[in-house]
Amino acid sequence: IAEIANRLRSLYVKGRDKLARIGGDEFALLLRNAESDCAVSDALQRIQSCISEPIQVANRAVSMTASVGVCHYPVDGQDGEALLRSGETAMYHAKSSGRAQIQYFNADIDTSARSRFVLESELRNAIRERQLEVYYQPIMDTKTGRFVSNEALVRWHHPERGWLSPIEFLDVARNAGLMLELGNAVIERVCEHRREAARRKQPMAPTAVNLASEQVLDDQLAHKIGKTLRQYGVSGNELHFEVTEDAIKGDSNTLKTSLNALVALGCQLSIDDFGTGYSSLSRLKHLPFSKLKIDRSFIQDIPADKDDCAITLSILGLARGLGMQVVAEGVETEAHKHWLEAEGCDHLQGYLFSRPLPFEQLLQSFPVAADALS
Repeated sequence: IAEIANRLRSLYVKGRDKLARIGGDEFALLLRNAESDCAVSDALQRIQSCISEPIQVANRAVSMTASVGVCHYPVDGQDGEALLRSGETAMYHAKSSGRAQIQYFNADIDTSARSRFVLESELRNAIRERQLEVYYQPIMDTKTGRFVSNEALVRWHHPERGWLSPIEFLDVARNAGLMLELGNAVIERVCEHRREAARRKQPMAPTAVNLASEQVLDDQLAHKIGKTLRQYGVSGNELHFEVTEDAIKGDSNTLKTSLNALVALGCQLSIDDFGTGYSSLSRLKHLPFSKLKIDRSFIQDIPADKDDCAITLSILGLARGLGMQVVAEGVETEAHKHWLEAEGCDHLQGYLFSRPLPFEQLLQSFPVAADALS
């Protein structure tokens, strides 16, 4: 960030008035008296070219790109605050359209941004008022044929839009900085359900909960989870936590400390969506994971697609070598099931067995015998 700031400070752009870092990795540049669209376009190309020059970090060349949002006075804002808001809205739209994009502010973007702002406000309130719900998708053990665990999946019953799945609001939560609060809300709801199941003396299989990268890098993660477990009388071995590959690509002490602290609580750890991220295999063996979850994108076309079969077999072999179990998600057909069982996959999850179910329906449809929890 400091290097980019120095480059922008030294860059000559005709009409440049002010340059400022307005937060995180965001910069704002004010151009006065831009004579034509060509002049603005030239300035934007110069900025992107300046930023894209490789940066030398620890003897390695790191390439950067910039997503740029553009707005005009007075059409897109009558004052500084309004202009910054319009420019930032255009920038986020550029970022969502792909890297290194330039987006001019317009009425359609404004409408979309306002809708997103309303949804963000509603989500913030839903988290605060404990309106989010958790559904559970059972996971089967291929050796015993029993359903030995389940995955918690957050759902939001929006007052106007009905039930929303995570894909419809997680980006909003992430951009609004709500991932920590959202993650905590899910863990609390899961623990609340487990306490209720215990009160009824109905055994409940261990539950896998997804952790966002923001949670994994929170140095208070294990402390918060331990406090919640004690509050609801839940043991650590009743919860498994799933972390995506991208969430562990940073080799930080906070990451290692957080994961080891969760294991110390008795929790198991899985790598979610394995094969779609950029994790280092050398780092995997030093982190306390006990399971890999094969992403559904590799499962949907097996056994017909030979490439997907080869990738899945490679993951199974890697897991065996590391002493880890494997869960295949997205199992939807008998052909999927038979092939994965024959190749020694440990656990299966998908619509072939069950869609995600609300708590009450899970207990009724998938009762768990006490000896299955051992």
